Amino acid sequence: MQGQGECAAEAPKASEVREPLEKRASPVGVIGIDLSLTRPAAVYLPPNWSPANLWRGVSWMSLGEKLVEAGFSEDKPRFTAERLRFIAVELLNFVRRVGAKHVAMEDHAYHAGRGGAMAGAELHGAVKFCFYEMAGIVVQPVNIMTARKLFLGTRMPGKGARELVHEELGRLDPPWRQKDGQVPSDEGDALLVASYLRSSLGLVAMVVG
Repeated sequence: MQGQGECAAEAPKASEVREPLEKRASPVGVIGIDLSLTRPAAVYLPPNWSPANLWRGVSWMSLGEKLVEAGFSEDKPRFTAERLRFIAVELLNFVRRVGAKHVAMEDHAYHAGRGGAMAGAELHGAVKFCFYEMAGIVVQPVNIMTARKLFLGTRMPGKGARELVHEELGRLDPPWRQKDGQVPSDEGDALLVASYLRSSLGLVAMVVG
């Protein structure tokens, strides 16, 4: 499903859930962001999120179609600036709509090619600055491989973790499944980032292995 949405339906339970050893922290809503220049996505997990009702109260959004329709300037430097601002502001608007104060974002892919690494670094910087300057929110970086390891648990493979995560999330029937049956990986990675943020706050996270 492209765009944003909210789902209150119940879904299959994850097979295991990480329970912090320390005293459970006060529940808070969290947002995970999968950042890219082509289809950034965000997933919100509410304060009362529970593996017993995986998708209840969960909200999500992506910007694929909106980016295509935005009509940025044809002047390349201005195009770059307008696209960075558009993505940052749209993500912040989503954060404000759901009222979240805790936000995490997939860390910058430093291994990307030279051009991609530079563009990605600019986008990450723009989003972090926008969130802090306009809302006082410090966005926490999360290594996506670490988030996948938390989700997969003992099933974390040496290779192919991304594909295995995609397969497992498909079995849980996420509400952003598209009409053609495809499950976009962008929202999936955003979900894992949000789940990892919950774990770092001492809250229950989603674990399937």
